Amino acid sequence: MIIINLLCFTFINIARGEEVLILNSSFEEVDEKTGELANWIYDAWQQTETANYSIHKGDAKTGDYFVSITHLEDNDSRLIQKVKVEANTSYKLSAWVRATHIPDNHIGANISILEADDIPISICDTDGEWQLLEQTFETDEQQTEITLALRLGFYGNVSKGMVAFDDVSIHRIGTVQPLKYNETVEKKCL
Repeated sequence: MIIINLLCFTFINIARGEEVLILNSSFEEVDEKTGELANWIYDAWQQTETANYSIHKGDAKTGDYFVSITHLEDNDSRLIQKVKVEANTSYKLSAWVRATHIPDNHIGANISILEADDIPISICDTDGEWQLLEQTFETDEQQTEITLALRLGFYGNVSKGMVAFDDVSIHRIGTVQPLKYNETVEKKCL
């Protein structure tokens, strides 16, 4: 059976900005023969049997399916997808997550951009409930593609536990205004 992904794309305009096309963003497309998730690639720092991803039917935030990443031992693994973006643009990345058994002193469930070094906002426990996780990012003047990562752990910050993801989206917030030659920005700690 051939799945034509073009029929399953979501491309919506909302008040805050235009939604960027993420393929299979709610994980409803699963290859019936192989059981593999369409349009996402699983990757891990250490490819072991103690770290994996699973596709689940039922109890999703919306639709029928959601995905999870489980680490029985410390690791950094992720589901990734290349996404087209505009240069010099601000975006809001969001996903619904459920996280459990992740130690508080580790980076837990997070959504990040592989090309960025910024440590993402992460969640270690959601008490069994779906929780919205949001993060903003900006593209540089040459950047027209990102690698989106739905992740448990981070570079140099391995973790164990379980995270579930559903309904991933990226919305365009606006255009980044570059600094002028003689302009400076004052940096303050919060």
